[in-house]
Amino acid sequence: MSKAPWQVLQQEPISYTRLSRYLQCPRLFKLVYLDGLPCPVGPAAQIGTVVHAVIAAYLRDVQQLSRRARPDHVDLARRVGPTIRNLRIKGEITAPIDESSAKELLCGFAAIMPEIEPLAIRGIEEEWAFKINEYQCKAIIDLVLLGEDGTYRIIDWKTGKARNANDFQLSFYALPFLLSEGLGEICGTFAYLGDRRQGARTIVSKDAMETARQVVILARSIERDAKFARRHSPLCEYCGVRSHCRKSSDDH
Repeated sequence: MSKAPWQVLQQEPISYTRLSRYLQCPRLFKLVYLDGLPCPVGPAAQIGTVVHAVIAAYLRDVQQLSRRARPDHVDLARRVGPTIRNLRIKGEITAPIDESSAKELLCGFAAIMPEIEPLAIRGIEEEWAFKINEYQCKAIIDLVLLGEDGTYRIIDWKTGKARNANDFQLSFYALPFLLSEGLGEICGTFAYLGDRRQGARTIVSKDAMETARQVVILARSIERDAKFARRHSPLCEYCGVRSHCRKSSDDH
C-alpha cells in the first residue's frame, strides 16, 4: 500500500537524499518513498559505495589506534578487494566493480587528506538528528572533525563530478550543529577525490536559518503535491525506477 506524503515526512526523518530526489523528479520521489519501489544504483554509484566504505573503515582504525596518521594509498588499495566481497555478501554491491577506478579515487583521498588526529574525530558516517518545526530530520555525514580552535569541520567525500555538488547539501549537514548545538559557524567541505581537491566554505547561523526555511517550504510543497509529475532531465537515463515511470498528461 502506498504511503501518504505526510507519513514519509512527519513519521520518518527527512534526509537530504529525500529532498534532493524530489527536486530531481517528483515522480522519482513518489515511486521510491510513497510506493516503496527499490531504487538500484548504477556501477559508478556502487564504486562510490566501495570507496566510502574503505575510507570509513580506515578512519575507524585510526581512531581506535589513537595514533596520528597520514593516509597511505597502498594500505587503502589493499582494502578494496575485501571490502567489495563484504558488500556483495550484504547485497549492497550488485554490479561489476572496476577496482582500478576505486583505487584511483582512494589515491585522491590520500593526496588531499592531511595527517589525521584521532582525537579530532567526532563522527565517521554517523547519523546526526535534529528537528525543524514539526519535521524530524537526519544528516549522515562522512566525517566530522573538531579543530584545536574549537571549530567543527564536516567533510563529504565526492566520487562523482564536481559540477554535481550542491551547496544546499553542505548547509543541510550543518543544521544539527548550528541549530541543535547552537554553534555560531561551521566549516563545510566537499572533498573531490577524482579531482584531488577540496572545496570548503564557512556556514554561519544566518545560513542555517535560511536552509531550515527552505526545508520547511520544500516539505510542505511535497505534502501538497497531488500529481508528482515526472521531470525530464539527463538524469532520467540513470534513474533506478525509470522502467516504472510512464508518461501521463501531468508530465512536464
